[in-house]
Amino acid sequence: AGTDTLTGGNVANTWTITAATGGTLTGVTGGFTNIENLVGGTVADSFTLSGGTLAGSINGGTGSNTLAGSTAYVVTGVDSGTATGVTGGFTNIGNLTGTAGADTFTLTTGTLTGAIDGLAGTDTLTGGNVANTWTITAANGGTLTGVTGGFTNIENLVGGTVADRFTLS
Repeated sequence: AGTDTLTGGNVANTWTITAATGGTLTGVTGGFTNIENLVGGTVADSFTLSGGTLAGSINGGTGSNTLAGSTAYVVTGVDSGTATGVTGGFTNIGNLTGTAGADTFTLTTGTLTGAIDGLAGTDTLTGGNVANTWTITAANGGTLTGVTGGFTNIENLVGGTVADRFTLS
């Protein structure tokens, strides 16, 4: 019992959470179990919820990091926030990826240095409560204030509580 943390090596790690507090990690033969918190290394890390959950948090470390497989994300800080399936939320994650089903991505007071990909399903992106500028540049894709890398595969867009500008380009 207690709270355990697993820190990945300084390589491009692939983390797959396949059970409650368990899964696989690049370079860890046999995977990991009973680990509540995951911490990435200094290179790009990819964290995927694939049937599993974490009782703790995910810290991507440095690098361009991705969290995938949650059906609901709320961005509350720079590259940080909450995700369904990760009780303690996430930090240092610049890219968010949904699932094959319906997903929601909500920016409250936070921003992302990467991108949002809804994948399949009917996905919704809600802008932060700032003066947002949305530019639709492709089918279900474009840019948004606070998301440096833009968004793809998002079918529904919702403005924040301040004036929003939507431009079809």
